[in-house]
Amino acid sequence: MSVTTDYQIIDQIEQEHRDLELHFEMVRRVFEQNEQQPHVIQSHLAELLALLKTHFASEEDGGYFVSAVEMAPHLAAIADALEREHEQLLKRLEGLGARLSIDTSEPIDIVSLRVEFVSFLDACAAHEHRENDLIQEAYLTDIGTGD
Repeated sequence: MSVTTDYQIIDQIEQEHRDLELHFEMVRRVFEQNEQQPHVIQSHLAELLALLKTHFASEEDGGYFVSAVEMAPHLAAIADALEREHEQLLKRLEGLGARLSIDTSEPIDIVSLRVEFVSFLDACAAHEHRENDLIQEAYLTDIGTGD
């Protein structure tokens, strides 16, 4: 039987966030290199959307958030707010992909979409920072029993 330590859980979460950051950077580069090929960008956004859905589900559905709140119930409101942010972030990314999938004779403003994607990345980075703070407080802060 293996026992997962609090530090291993934190390391695993941080590794998942680093992996996501690599995907974010890859899609950012795709935007820069494929301005004339919106279908390529759309494909990468769809892959990123699927990855984020899986990542967020792993945090929410019996994952890190649940165990963090079990350990530190006073963090429940923060965990709930972070879960709501998951929905908002996914909608933002879906919106970017949808704008690329519209079949129109009008040219797609890839530069504007790239700016919006960078703003999305900034929102994700801030979100991940708040998640890391939540997890570290839950797993590493000893509230004590008041004795």
